[in-house]
Amino acid sequence: DCDAKPGQMRAAAPKSYWDAARKLVEAVNEQGRQAAPLGVWQIVRQAANALNSVMGGHFRDEALELAERIDCEPRDIIIANLSYDLGQVGCTTFGLQTADGPLHARNLDWSFPGKLLREHVAVERVLNAPSGEYLLVTWPGLFGALTGLAPGRFSVTVNYVVHDEESTPTGLMGRAFKGHWPSTWVVRTALNEKANFASAVKYLAEVPLLSPVLFTVVGTKEDERAVIERSATSSVVRRGEPGGLLCVTNHYVSKGLGRHNVDLEDGDTRERLDALSEKLSTTPPTNRAEALAILSSNDLFDKNETQHQVAMCARTGKMTVQVPGKKQPFEFECG
Repeated sequence: DCDAKPGQMRAAAPKSYWDAARKLVEAVNEQGRQAAPLGVWQIVRQAANALNSVMGGHFRDEALELAERIDCEPRDIIIANLSYDLGQVGCTTFGLQTADGPLHARNLDWSFPGKLLREHVAVERVLNAPSGEYLLVTWPGLFGALTGLAPGRFSVTVNYVVHDEESTPTGLMGRAFKGHWPSTWVVRTALNEKANFASAVKYLAEVPLLSPVLFTVVGTKEDERAVIERSATSSVVRRGEPGGLLCVTNHYVSKGLGRHNVDLEDGDTRERLDALSEKLSTTPPTNRAEALAILSSNDLFDKNETQHQVAMCARTGKMTVQVPGKKQPFEFECG
């Protein structure tokens, strides 16, 4: 748990933080090199250079300071922060109304070698952002965000999806040169700049993206729950009905984008969505502990790939983070 100001890295972070950042950045790059054919990996490296040039000052200071701190090329930092856009991150997520306000909970699943992600989960509190402070659940070396909580405003998470036409290395390369945004950078920007649920949903639905993605945004009121199904340039917003469920795994549900789903038979995304919907309908959780208990059930939790679990509430500013292998969950409050 460490504090930072927007645009700055964690100046007071201990040596162990930077050691972990070095290990994670190296591991993400190595995973990419091993998974991608040589020609594809060269495209990725060119795309990282393009983003570093085209995106101007957005997070450049953080990327450069990270590179200096851990003695690597800025391109390696950029590639590590394209981890969503380059790799397969799973996830099971829901938003549900409770007496304390809308509850937002997720499993983050990531096929990643070793136990680096579980051992180095970091919760960072960002101070003095334009729209107020917020919490990130992340790892050392990553300035983007897959999970964030802005107390009194909204919470946001990222789920992976594959688009039959857009999820290609050449498509990513072309969009990088056009200045399209990586998904995790977009989440961080929304947390920095968007003052409420409505403005966050509008921004996340419209910003040009590097890769397709599924965003879940949950605000402070019952009617403030939405899944934003994204292609790189278009979107469909699914909103939670009052008293109803809002669930997302790793495929498009809307008619508008559902025709672009890929290989649903080969994964368990449909099965997890059905299992989650049934559990929430049968025994809806009333608090963060009960939400995590549901996400820990055998048909939702993956003992190898679930890296952490988060339950949070924007109305109260409270967050619980559970890491597999740790005896007790970690409690955080912001605001």
